[in-house]
Amino acid sequence: MAEENASDLPPIDPATGVPYGARTKFAHAIAACGLTHAEAAEYLGQAVSTIEKKSVGARSMTAADGAALSALWHKIRQGHLRGLPRNSIAMAAALEILRGAKAVQPKTRKKKSTEGEGA
Repeated sequence: MAEENASDLPPIDPATGVPYGARTKFAHAIAACGLTHAEAAEYLGQAVSTIEKKSVGARSMTAADGAALSALWHKIRQGHLRGLPRNSIAMAAALEILRGAKAVQPKTRKKKSTEGEGA
């Protein structure tokens, strides 16, 4: 595998620290926690419009945002699910599968009852 050099990398937006056109670190952090914008707003105690602005880089992620999302992510990783947003619980289940801790359980179909049908 060839080493990457600076010319191979996309240009970085100095305001957000991420490549132009890419999602922000904040957007990736809320996604890693399985949060919708509405859930992130409730969890962080902010308006949905603020979450949307931070997700596109129009506002900056704060240290408090990072600390709160880090704490949530560690709860998700450790399986401490009580009181977490619904999608964070779903993220915890997905991480168990990705870690190989749980297998994907196929849905089973219920057999139709043949009782009462004439022969």
